[in-house]
Amino acid sequence: MPLRKTLDNLNHDQLVDRLDLALEGAALGIWDWDLRANHVQFDRRWCEMLGLVHAETPMELATWESRVHPDDLARCYVDINAYLRGERAHYENIHRMRHADGRWIYILDRGRISEVDGAGAPIRFTGTHFDCTATEEARRVLEDQQSLLTGLLRDLPTAVAMVGPDGRYLATNERWDAWFGQGAGAVGARPEELGRPLPAAWVAALEAAHQGRPSGPHEARYQVNGAAQGRWLRWSVWPGGKTESGGPFAILRFDDITEELGDRARRESEARLSSLGTLAGGIAHELNTPLQTLVLNSRLALEEVEQPEADLELLKEILSESLFTVGYLADLVTAMRMLRRESSGDALEPVAVGALLSQVSRLCNSRFRSKGVRLELSCPDPSLAVPAREAELAQVLVSLLANAFDAALDSADPWVRLSAEATAEGGGRILVQDSGAGVPEGDSQSIMEPFFTTKGPGRGAGLGLSLGLSLAQGMGASLCLEEGAVPTTFSLTFPALVLP
Repeated sequence: MPLRKTLDNLNHDQLVDRLDLALEGAALGIWDWDLRANHVQFDRRWCEMLGLVHAETPMELATWESRVHPDDLARCYVDINAYLRGERAHYENIHRMRHADGRWIYILDRGRISEVDGAGAPIRFTGTHFDCTATEEARRVLEDQQSLLTGLLRDLPTAVAMVGPDGRYLATNERWDAWFGQGAGAVGARPEELGRPLPAAWVAALEAAHQGRPSGPHEARYQVNGAAQGRWLRWSVWPGGKTESGGPFAILRFDDITEELGDRARRESEARLSSLGTLAGGIAHELNTPLQTLVLNSRLALEEVEQPEADLELLKEILSESLFTVGYLADLVTAMRMLRRESSGDALEPVAVGALLSQVSRLCNSRFRSKGVRLELSCPDPSLAVPAREAELAQVLVSLLANAFDAALDSADPWVRLSAEATAEGGGRILVQDSGAGVPEGDSQSIMEPFFTTKGPGRGAGLGLSLGLSLAQGMGASLCLEEGAVPTTFSLTFPALVLP
């Protein structure tokens, strides 16, 4: 049955009951203002909303005025008068009112002209009160949080932008604006509208972040703000939460790491040279012994050739031994070149772990022998390969072996073990273990930090492990000290090798 017919069939008392039920269900209080006498009628719910007793509440405008927050009262009258003058289609205002217990509550106040005089001037104004404290406080908390976040972004020493689900900037800081040359007018615009579109990889990462998936950090070279040369940027994107309208926003940040990478490259080069310098004495011995063997074999061969009846079997034996020695020397020289070569720009390739461990141990073996430290090598799976840069992986292993060597020297039976194994995930793990006393518990969290060392004065600069960690991460691997492991164990873990 249509609503109009339903109401027509109800008497006055029934209509009042129905209206009262509707207002009760909506948690609305009613006020009725006589504009001529400034008398106001407040219903029971209006009074209860403020903790007042209806029978004791003065029915006058001053009752309302005295409870409105002083900072909000003027704004209320601006909105009321604008409506009564016909400048607005309706009256609506949110203001604070003092509850009988002293606290402030937020009221959503709505009204309309309910009666006019013969000249059409309003003489009666009727409306409703609704306690919207919970939703208003939640909205203001959200606004405060977003304002705080925007302020924090503005002061960060890195370039940061907040981007909404529609790709528009919600906030940017000065460093971001300086890089993209877009000025303070970026907020509310899309990067492409400003003539400064974001790189495609950043756009894809933003879309993922809006769905709750972070990305980065990544390192790549970009042409930024018309620079003549590309700059290396480290960038990342992560979910930021919800905007006031409920949509997701993401936070994108980047740092210019061009100088940092240059400094890192210099330190890595210095570390390689330092490693070679540390190994120089042993390598010289490794080279000298086979060279002496070659000289001796050459003299024996010459003497035998000059005999009237040369012993061919003896010559074959001498030449075979010489060829083996030459191969040994070639492997040693290759390992030295590999350790010295700059390979940061190389792509990751499958590296045969067993062969590399043999080369690295050959470089270190003489130094270990000279101090009575056993170097044990174990790689049971000859087919094990990991995605890496061979020269960088060798550098990491030499640094780990050097640290293990220093630690083992102080033990009664000094030894170092270099081993490798496949992981359950299909990757590979290289372990460096030693007989030393281990890393002090308080130092385990700092052991990978630059310039941190547990060695005595003059025994290390504290760069080996930090650079090893950097090289490992650059290859997608993880380097860590295994907490509580006995013996002391550093593990270098690689993901599964994906063949093209």
